[in-house]
Amino acid sequence: MFKFYDRVDEQQYIMKKINSSSDEFVYISGRRRIGKTSLIIETLKKNAIPFLYFFSSWDLTEKQLIALFVEEINTKLNDILPFLLSVEQFSHIGQVFDVVLKLAKQHRIVMVWDEFQNFWHLDRSIYSDFQKYWDLREKTWNVKTFFLGSHYTLMKEIFLNRNNPLFGRATGNIHLHRFSLDTQMDILKDYHLLSAHNVLLMYWTLFGIPKYIELFFSDNDPKQVLDSSLLDMIISADSFFLSEISTLFAFEFGGSYTKYTAILWAIASGKTKRNEIAMSTGISYDVLWQYLQKLDKYYNIIDTHTSIMAKQKGNIYYINDCFILFYFRFIYKNQSLVQLQKYGTLKEKITLWLSTYLWWVFEMVVKEMLVCINNTYGISKDSVLPFEFHTIGRYWDRNGENEIDIICVNNEEQKVLFVECKTNSNRIDGNTIPKLKQKVKDTGIFKNYQQYYGIASVDNVSIQDADICVSLEEYIAKR
Repeated sequence: MFKFYDRVDEQQYIMKKINSSSDEFVYISGRRRIGKTSLIIETLKKNAIPFLYFFSSWDLTEKQLIALFVEEINTKLNDILPFLLSVEQFSHIGQVFDVVLKLAKQHRIVMVWDEFQNFWHLDRSIYSDFQKYWDLREKTWNVKTFFLGSHYTLMKEIFLNRNNPLFGRATGNIHLHRFSLDTQMDILKDYHLLSAHNVLLMYWTLFGIPKYIELFFSDNDPKQVLDSSLLDMIISADSFFLSEISTLFAFEFGGSYTKYTAILWAIASGKTKRNEIAMSTGISYDVLWQYLQKLDKYYNIIDTHTSIMAKQKGNIYYINDCFILFYFRFIYKNQSLVQLQKYGTLKEKITLWLSTYLWWVFEMVVKEMLVCINNTYGISKDSVLPFEFHTIGRYWDRNGENEIDIICVNNEEQKVLFVECKTNSNRIDGNTIPKLKQKVKDTGIFKNYQQYYGIASVDNVSIQDADICVSLEEYIAKR
């Protein structure tokens, strides 16, 4: 059985809310498969806290949902009910919520409403009912309510839009993120698969999404070679991964699905500037801006990068979810092979292409490593960093002739670290640092700062002129 990993801070937050001296109205959001239900259920069970669990299935009518909710109440609150509830007592779901609120006058009751956004399509007046009964309740400090939703944008709409009835009612929220690099390493270590190669491979294909990782390690022999077993799971006739992204996007994007998909495919294909994306998709330059803004700020699928200390205008856009990037780079563009069930051919193509694009993933991994080292050790003797940085980013010039992979900056102390990322250690030699220094000199950035230079590699390397040498292998060895 796949064990529960990480989420320490989130579990502590949930218990803080449960033990508070106030009624609580907390929503938990995050992308599909991120582990929202597992988080709340694991936390409550571990602490032996009874709870009501209401799952709002999208394919049931309101009457059918009421029947399930009433059964849950009768089963779990049998000892405090004056009499068993009947379905006929209720004409709408809001009345179920009201009954539980009234029962909480004398007893602490924890409610979990899962897939709460599905009421949006069933009957939006349900949210008005929840707002009405919550506002009219007798404040007993016994009500602890948690609302979960896998439709991230709808959950924001429900709780954060001023025009919707539940705006301002939330007493807290958790936005659940993927597993960190360190947690992914812990998982690989538990299965005796921890290596630099496997870290990069799992980071890119499964990207720390808990459900994807659980599916892999539950259905596969951990002694197998990770490369082949991962690809066998993702690229196969019975794989849900082949349709996972299209389902996710249809869920989130609705009628704008085609435009958003075209934009993401363009970015995944290397068209990272706004004018390049416009030319590739056929979406006008001016209209494209609003789609890019939503993908960044609303959907949180892309990141907008601005060159550090750059005087020129112009952003670069990157997909920040490695699984989505993997899908567009390898699966979406080869839909014909999927339709013809030529899975072997597709896996061969992916194997050939994998190392070509590994550099992009490695840069993400290095950034996460550096941030972790910076936050954990600061400038202590255990840190490989020459100073504690407050900003991390990258640099490119207008013509794309000069690029610096990673720049770490402390503006207060006027110190800067330039890092060159190399996935192939054979390309690191005595000229690597001098070339990096010349590149920095050509850009003219951070002239008045104390400058440091470093190398980030997969394997352990040592360069005499480098102020720091960071490797994924060494980072793993210290765990």
